[in-house]
Amino acid sequence: MNLRAEQLAGHLKGGELQPMYWVAGDETLLCQEATDAIRQAARERQYEEREVHFVDNSFDWQSVIDSGNSLSLFASRKLIELRLPQFRLDDRGRQLLADYLKSPNPDTLLLLDSPRPEPAALKTRWFKSLEEAGVFIQIWPVDARQLPGWINQRMKQKGLSATPEAIQLLCDRVEGNLLAAAREIEKLALLQSGNDKAETMDARFIAGMVADNARYNVFQMIDHALAGNARKALRSLGRLRAEGSEPLMLLGMIARELRTLLQLCRLCESGMSAERALQQERVWKSRQKLVKQALTHLDSRRVEQLLMMARRADLAVKGMDNLPVDMILDDLMLALAGQTPIRPNTAISSLTSRSATG
Repeated sequence: MNLRAEQLAGHLKGGELQPMYWVAGDETLLCQEATDAIRQAARERQYEEREVHFVDNSFDWQSVIDSGNSLSLFASRKLIELRLPQFRLDDRGRQLLADYLKSPNPDTLLLLDSPRPEPAALKTRWFKSLEEAGVFIQIWPVDARQLPGWINQRMKQKGLSATPEAIQLLCDRVEGNLLAAAREIEKLALLQSGNDKAETMDARFIAGMVADNARYNVFQMIDHALAGNARKALRSLGRLRAEGSEPLMLLGMIARELRTLLQLCRLCESGMSAERALQQERVWKSRQKLVKQALTHLDSRRVEQLLMMARRADLAVKGMDNLPVDMILDDLMLALAGQTPIRPNTAISSLTSRSATG
């Protein structure tokens, strides 16, 4: 069975749940809400025991199938969640799961969670057999044209009303980040909760209440760089400077990201798969795709150089080095984005030459 995200709530209000649900998509908020709704429906039907498994190349599918078929020692019903790093199963996983779903345990519910599928994958025989045995929910991203309607609908659910200009302003502020939009709407709902009759919010009200936190904050600056979008990363960095952000704070956040990347590079260079390394280092699922993309153009030697740059910039802020801090920050963003620095005598090249001569 194939369901749209907006059909899921009505489906879950029905009778017994299907033996398997598969939620696939890259929109973190919407995927989280879909899986949360399935978990809540399971709790309401006395699925009291819960197992969570992270699937990698060495995953033991047989143990999961055995667990699904076994009687629980602690509860009458069991929910088994499988977190997939990509939209595919190995041959053994496909076969064991297909065999299990031919005669599933009525007291076990499977919940699969994965990134979005490639269109070709949805046409494969193995996927169609799984889809027939359970429920597949593909989460589609909300594009720029749909965002005003999405925000308006979500505001109505919270009892809020806003002018079209105010909704458009909120769209501009969150720049497609649904998590940021949801947080701002929650905040607006709290602000309006004391009013007996909530008034329609205009653009001036929204401008005063909504933080410009999605477009130019440091986390998104780093994410833009990891995604290979140097232009947006530098634009965010420029706005942070204009707002007076302290260089030490920026360097601290960048260095923390670099330390994680260094450990990931070392694990991958030792033979570990990127998926397993991301799980071991506890990289948030919503960021795994970005970080994995950055790993395609970074290695441990390069990241070590970037960390040395960040350390020198830290010393420069404190008056202990003469390198220009702004130049190093620009070059760090470009390097994370997989692009060469914009000046010929950059912090990266000067650092490399110093290391070679020293």
